[in-house]
Amino acid sequence: MAKKFSFRLEPILKLRSYKVTLAKDELIQVVKKRSEKEELINEKEEYYSNLLTNKPYSAKASDLQAILSHQEKVKDDLNKLEYEKSQLIEIENFKREKLNNAMKQEKVLEKLKEKKQEIHKSDLSKEETSILDDIGRVTQSKVRKF
Repeated sequence: MAKKFSFRLEPILKLRSYKVTLAKDELIQVVKKRSEKEELINEKEEYYSNLLTNKPYSAKASDLQAILSHQEKVKDDLNKLEYEKSQLIEIENFKREKLNNAMKQEKVLEKLKEKKQEIHKSDLSKEETSILDDIGRVTQSKVRKF
């Protein structure tokens, strides 16, 4: 009777596959946050460029000072957003590396499982050949006795 193949490290393989899934989800979340941040930066840059191109409609010193202060505030916000984006890129790179490592570990176990399956198949083939040879010998010896 053929033996069923069982990989004794299967629970570890499932755990590593789960870790890969988690790492993918974490990376997707960080990439999503980064893309949202980039969209926000683009909107702010567009707003800032509109501020720079609009001519002041009044010549009061207080109005001009308010406009300049607002432009500086928007520019500071843009710098802050750029810094946050760079931090998100660093986190993204870290998560990407974590995913790569998890995938490597999973791949090692998958390769080991494939090798064990091949060994199992060859052992079954040898056992089957051995059984068939024994059957052949027994039938030949019975035929010779007659």
